[in-house]
Amino acid sequence: MSHPRRAQHRARDRQPRRSEPLCEAVWGLAPVEERNDTRYFRGTGRYHHVLGLHCGAQAAVIRVVFDVADRSAIERLHRGIIAAGGKPSAPAQLSAASGGYGIACKDPDGRNLAFVCDCADNADAPDRRARSRTLTSTRATSTRALPSSRKRSAFG
Repeated sequence: MSHPRRAQHRARDRQPRRSEPLCEAVWGLAPVEERNDTRYFRGTGRYHHVLGLHCGAQAAVIRVVFDVADRSAIERLHRGIIAAGGKPSAPAQLSAASGGYGIACKDPDGRNLAFVCDCADNADAPDRRARSRTLTSTRATSTRALPSSRKRSAFG
């Protein structure tokens, strides 16, 4: 069955709970799970989450995760990255909140990327027009709808 692909973001924030208004009011995301010091937020559709906020000393984007069709596509991507001179991790089962199977690597500019398939999905998959399916760079940096006192604390 064909379905839209996602790009999932993992970010570090000094106080993830203080960023919830940004995630909910501005991006239209809803909390879906909390593990240790990490809060996961979902958008619309079936994906477990599109944003993971990890507690950390300095605000930063940790990793961008891309959905891949299946395990054979992960294997082909792994071989392609090696052929291009990259050093991806070995394909493996993932212990992340949504589970799955995948690889990780750095792009030529040093950004952390991951490519995954077979992740857990949410049962209530209908689209909600007011919610994001994924985050884009424009929405991921927007704080316009927050009061000025909240802009400072959102992701930094």
